[in-house]
Formats: sequence, C-alpha cells, structure tokens
Amino acid sequence: KKLIDAQLVMEQSANIFTFRHALTQQAIYSQLLIRERLVLHQQIADALESIYIETKPFSLISDLATHYFEAGNWDKASKYCKQAGEQARQYGSPHIAYRYFSQTLVAIQEQGLDPDIEVLRARGHANESLGRFDAAHLDFENAYKEAVQHNQDSLVCLCLLDLGFLWTGRDFRKAGDYFQQAIAIAHDLNHPATLASTLNRVGNWHANRENYGDALILHKEALSIFEKCGDIAGLASTFDLLGVTNLMAGNIIEYIANLQQAERLFRKLGNQTGLSSCLSQLSMCGGSYMMEAVYTPKVALQDCIHYGDEALNIALEIESRPRQAAAMMYFGLALGARGKYQRALDLGRQCLDIATDIEHKLWETSAHMLLGKLHLDLLILTSAQQHLEQAVVLAKQTTSTFLINATSGFLAQTYVALNNLSQAESVLNDASLLTGLDLEAAPQSLAQRILQLANIECILANGQGDQAIQRLETLIAHANKENVEDIVPRLSLMQAQALIANQQYQPAIQLLEKAVDMMKDDELSGLSWRISATLGKAYLLSGQREDAIDTCNNARQQIERLASQLYETFLRDSFAQMAQSLIPQPTKLTPRQAAKRTFGGLTEREREIAVLVAEGKSNREIAEKLVLSKRTVDAHISNILNKLGFSSRTQIAHWVAGKKLG
Repeated sequence: KKLIDAQLVMEQSANIFTFRHALTQQAIYSQLLIRERLVLHQQIADALESIYIETKPFSLISDLATHYFEAGNWDKASKYCKQAGEQARQYGSPHIAYRYFSQTLVAIQEQGLDPDIEVLRARGHANESLGRFDAAHLDFENAYKEAVQHNQDSLVCLCLLDLGFLWTGRDFRKAGDYFQQAIAIAHDLNHPATLASTLNRVGNWHANRENYGDALILHKEALSIFEKCGDIAGLASTFDLLGVTNLMAGNIIEYIANLQQAERLFRKLGNQTGLSSCLSQLSMCGGSYMMEAVYTPKVALQDCIHYGDEALNIALEIESRPRQAAAMMYFGLALGARGKYQRALDLGRQCLDIATDIEHKLWETSAHMLLGKLHLDLLILTSAQQHLEQAVVLAKQTTSTFLINATSGFLAQTYVALNNLSQAESVLNDASLLTGLDLEAAPQSLAQRILQLANIECILANGQGDQAIQRLETLIAHANKENVEDIVPRLSLMQAQALIANQQYQPAIQLLEKAVDMMKDDELSGLSWRISATLGKAYLLSGQREDAIDTCNNARQQIERLASQLYETFLRDSFAQMAQSLIPQPTKLTPRQAAKRTFGGLTEREREIAVLVAEGKSNREIAEKLVLSKRTVDAHISNILNKLGFSSRTQIAHWVAGKKLG
C-alpha cells in the first residue's frame, strides 16, 4: 500500500501489480530473503505452467525457464530452459540461446545427471555463431566424449562433423581429419540423414582442397538420400553446398541454379542462417573479382545488391558474426568488380575487423584478399602488396588449396604491376609446387584461373606475346561460355594486349571493339576504362588517330566517374592520377585537323564546294567560280557524298545548313 501511495507501483487488477521503473522492482526484489524469492519464483512458474498446459502459448516458455531456474526447480528448469534455448536458436538469437542452454546444463548438473549431448552441441553452435572458437571447441569436445562414453555412434558422428566444420575456419587439414573419422562411422550407421549430412561436409572439404569431382559426387549422393527421405532441410543445405562447389569450380550457370533452389527452400523453412549463406553467394551472380576468367551471365547490379543487402541484414539480425563476415566478403568481391569501390572497401574493412576479432582465419584471409584486389584495381599498389602478402601467409595456414591459388594469383598480378617480375614468378612457382597445379594444364577452378591469368600477365610482361596467346587460348576454351560468340571481357583484354605486343593491331581492335559493344549497357567498372585505354592504344598504333583520340577521351571520362564515388581524398586523387597516366596521349590536332574532324572529315576545299552545292549551283558553275575543271569538281562531290554517307545533293544542302557553313 505504501508503494502504491508513493506511486511506485500501480494496481492493474485484483491480482496484477506493475512497477513504474525497473530500478524500483530491483530494489524490492533485493530485499527479499533467498527463501522468499525461491517461493515466489515457484508460485509464478506454477501459475504460468497452468496457463501453458491449457493454451500452449509459446511466448511463455522463456518465462517458465527463467522462473523455474530461479526457483531451483531443476527438473522443470532443465525442460523449459532447453525449449527456450531451441526457440532462441530458431529465431536466430545466439546470445539468448547460449544463456538458456547454459542454464539447462546447470540444471542437469544439479540433478546429478550426465550432461545432455544435444544441449552441449547446441551451446557449441551458439558459441560458434558468436565467434567464440575456444568455447565452441570445448562444448563440441565434451559432447564428443560423452557420446563415445555412452556408445552413441550417431551422436559421435555428428560431434565429429561439428568439430570439423569449426576447424574449417582455421585449418582445413585438421578439419579433414575429423571429417574422415565421421564418414567412416556414418557408413556403418543405419541413419540416412546422418550419412547424407556427413557426405555434404566431406564434399565441401574436398571443394576447398580443389577436388571438385569428388566433391560433386558426394553432394549428389547426399541429394539423392535427402530426396528419398523427403528431408527438405537436408535438400536446402545440399543445394547450397552444390552451389558453392559449382561456383568454386567455375560452373557459373549451375552455381546460380543450385543457390536459387536453396534460397526457395530456406525461405520455405524459415531458416535464416541458411538463407543468409546462399544470398551472400548469390550477390556475386552478376560477376565478382573471383570470376574474371569465366563467362558470367548478365545480371542487373541492383539485383546483386538486393541479394547482398538482404544477406547482410539477416546475418546482423541473427547475431552471427561469422555469417556477417562472410556476407561482407562475398558482397565486397561482387561490388568491387562492378566498380562500386567505396562500399566494397567499407565491407572489406568491416569483414577484416570481425574476422580478426573472432580469429576466423578463413574470413580473415578472404578479407585481406578482397582489400588487396581492390587496391590493385585502384592502382594503390603498395597497399595491395601488403594485404595480399598477408593473405598468402594466412591462406597457407588454413591449408585451403583454393585460397592459396587465389591469393597467390592476385599477389603475382600485383608484382607484375610493380614491374617486379622475378618476385611474381617466385610466388607463382611457390603456389604451383604447394598445390600441385600445372600452370599449363586446363584449369579446374576459379582460383586456378586466377593463378594462370597472373602467369600469362608475367609471360606477356617478359615480351613473349606468342606464348601468352597460346596460354590464353587454353583459358578461353575453358571459360564455360554458353555460346561460341560469347566473350569474357578480361580475357579479351589480355588477348588484345598480347596481339598488340605482336604488332597485330587490327585483330586486337576487333576484339576490343566487340568487348566495348558487349559492355556498353553494363555498369562502369575498372575493366571498362582499361579496355577503352587499350583500344585507344591499338587505334593509335594502327594509324587511326582520330578514333584513338575519341576512345582515350572516353577512358578518361570513365576514370573521372569512377574516382568521383570515392569519398576518401587520398584514394580518389591517387587512383585518378595513376589511371590517367596509363592513358595514351595522342598529339594535339592542328586547327586545320580539328576543323576537318568537326566537319565529317571534309577538307577545306570540300567544305567550300559543299556550300556552293547548297546554294543550288551545278558542277559546271562551281568549276567556273573556283577556277577548277569540271572533272575535279565531280571528284570532290563524290568524296563529299562518300565521307558523309549521303546519296543526294539535297542531303548535302541540309548538312551545310545544320553545320551553319557559308
């Protein structure tokens, strides 16, 4: 009554009172004896349970868990805390899930029972989502020991998969040890879903080791098992992993189809973690830095941004730091390749911060790779070198063959740009020896293509144009194009550079003009201005000076537009200055040449005759006025018609009026 009189507590009904402020509630609660608290919590919990049993409102589960736990009713606390943890995990709240699973384990321990293996695994997954490697590892190890002790082979297999997947973020070799143990057990189990899940994890491990044939076989076997079981969640995960494998192998059409199937199923299931995963990778469906040497179908930039934004928003909502880092990395690779440098840089830096904080070597490597490639594209070569050298070191620690090849390829490209060819060759040879890749063989993955592209750049920089063209033919033949006439702009650019080095200017011009035409409706990118600059150079070397001037001016405008989106002054100014310095500089036109260019290529005499034609004079009258022979006038008028693409004197007259001559 005193509290009500003091307006600290309000009476809502005969049995319900509410506090005006949480501090008031805490002050009163702290004055109660422990015994009194236990009794009150028990009474509240029992009242809530009677409502729950009758109507099953799931919103009461967390309250039931809290009050039974605070009441010390360990039997019911273990039951409801476990349910509350599962509920939190389902809604993508790992912090809350971790708390309730921890309380479940306390309640079980207070009863003198063995730890619940599934709860240990569930808390491990919550810790994993929160980026707590050591805590997750301890939970999975304890769950594994309990499963072994109780001869629960199915759970032993699942615990090994948990440990293997956790280690993929740090060391694929160690992850592989766990996966091999798991698959040996899974084959002896009479549990199809567990076997299929194991096949998927081992398949993904093979993909990262660049054994794509084995990976696809295992994923397809898993898909068949889940289809027979009618396991939609299993099918969604399998399509997701099939998409990842096809992406890494460079099968772009299949990768998109697989991930779109996964997306539909994850949405149907309400699986936000899975949805974030597949949307992250779909953000690259229109191209990315990893896909420069393969055919990529045209996908609107806005569609890719939609995928990336949704993936990132979901990862933030479910509080999964590894998923946030993954979404940022994939999205950044896509945006950078399409000229959206500033946002790509921001995403790369955020990804690096998260990955470093949670000690996730896979995403830390990928973040350095992304930032290195962005700085290479922006011609900030010292920064590119620093990031990519660190990426190579980390990639070797992860033992991911895919990452070793990709990071080494980008680093070698950087050394070529720095004109340090001996260091570029050293990086290429080191990666080739470490991963067993033959740089002359047909590539089997995106990463191998990146490494081979860097090798061709090195060959070209050494002046070996014929050899570069030969190697490029192999890459082009394995670019997975849908139609023979399709081109891969990055490969066309390099092919043209090799042809120019061999003084084959017209074939180079034809390639580049086709690339320009194909990209004319695309968003501006780092590749756009490089193709224009190289085309300008080819025009200049072939004597097509006016075309060279137009094309080089276009390249300069593209650079200015790309630079204008960078809000960091140093990056903007450095990129603009370095890129402009790479554009060929044709000599300026004389006033007479400029006038000729302005008037459709007509000489001064031809312009004079065009004015007289517009005045209605005949060829003979023009000859008499200019003191020329009629045959000379006939020839001039024929030239005028050809240069302007006209077929009549009337058209000449209209053109003269439009140009305001005379």
